[in-house]
Amino acid sequence: MADYTVYPGDTITVAERPPIMQPPVETFEIIDRIAEFDKIVNTKPFHRDFINSFGELSTTWPTRKEVTGVTIHHTLSHSPTATAGYIVRSKGYPTTQYSYWVSADDGCPVYQCLRDNVACWHDHTGRLQTAMSIGMAGSLHVVKPSFEQIEACAKLCRVLMKRYGFGVDQVKGHNDRAKLAGVNTVCPGWDTAHWRGEFYAILTGDAGEILWG
Repeated sequence: MADYTVYPGDTITVAERPPIMQPPVETFEIIDRIAEFDKIVNTKPFHRDFINSFGELSTTWPTRKEVTGVTIHHTLSHSPTATAGYIVRSKGYPTTQYSYWVSADDGCPVYQCLRDNVACWHDHTGRLQTAMSIGMAGSLHVVKPSFEQIEACAKLCRVLMKRYGFGVDQVKGHNDRAKLAGVNTVCPGWDTAHWRGEFYAILTGDAGEILWG
């Protein structure tokens, strides 16, 4: 309450207007490790089947013209650099296949491994790859990810949804997109280890009180 003088000697008391409540600002850090991953590149010619967006044999990934969604994977590993090295040496690809990496380490940090316009192959949807890849560390078809790791992935998805203007319907798992190409995979493991529902509940803000078993 506050007192206000209207005329000399007259004082009225009015209720102060409550402050306008602003929605909390969600802070989220993406750690840029692009330069580090740029050094983990293939020094040998790319495998012969690789054709760039111009229909030519190439030693680099195509350039992504647009981003229409994301594809979530599990990485079967907890080291983004070791995984990148394996992909380069064993598959003959020029870089890692993950645009972003969601760690299971303390705090579940999120790393950017490739620039958003690098159309690395990862989900059986064709050469131009309009969906970016998100790798969640671990064998998540066997061990269910922690609440914190799923939350970190969901926050990253919300950042990318806002940045590129796509909806929840374009946040899919590797198995969802691969199925359309006639390929079966358990990746990212959410149907096998039963965490798909929790992920989408957190992503859409409908999680409420999740009982994590």
